[in-house]
Amino acid sequence: MNLEAKLSKREAEVAEILAFTMDRSAAADKLCISEGTLSAHSYRIYEKLQINTKAELVIWWFMKKLGVKKEQIPYFKLVPVLIVCFGILSEKEMICRRRLRADRMARVEIKITA
Repeated sequence: MNLEAKLSKREAEVAEILAFTMDRSAAADKLCISEGTLSAHSYRIYEKLQINTKAELVIWWFMKKLGVKKEQIPYFKLVPVLIVCFGILSEKEMICRRRLRADRMARVEIKITA
């Protein structure tokens, strides 16, 4: 696991959604991208972080975002509670991004049909 790896802003966003969403299609919907694009993002993220599993992605997220040391990971018995809390906090921003993207796509469709 490479804790020094630099992810782009979008890759960090995708990594967080991937870490805490059970279904890949739900993650793609949340990010307003196709599943193929999500797969491409996840491949690059896993390569940069030098990880192979979703569990490692979750561990990386806790270590990087919350400053949790690797030795402390087994003591996290309330991880699901934290996941729900962070999901609720970041959901408002995701809804705004989704709405902006939908508006932009609607403008593109109008130009194409005109």
